[in-house]
Amino acid sequence: MTEEILEYKPRYCSDCGQSLIKLDTWCASSHCTDCGKEIFYIRQNDDGGVRVEDGEKFHIPEITLSLDPNGQGRFFRPGLVIPPKNNSFHK
Repeated sequence: MTEEILEYKPRYCSDCGQSLIKLDTWCASSHCTDCGKEIFYIRQNDDGGVRVEDGEKFHIPEITLSLDPNGQGRFFRPGLVIPPKNNSFHK
């Protein structure tokens, strides 16, 4: 039996206080101008969506697709529509 060694990674930066771990919901990330580390955050748009600006990465949590007609995701001719599981956004 082998033991898996997990590397400790702090949740928040000790320099700027931003999250260093990808959030469990839709979020953006960029390199912090103060500490240079990749930070993860949500910037809300006026209409309630997530705003992503030039140079930022957009992250979507794991998506599971199913052909089950009663499933969450729906296939449409122009694309795929998946409602977010968690509608609460953190500032």
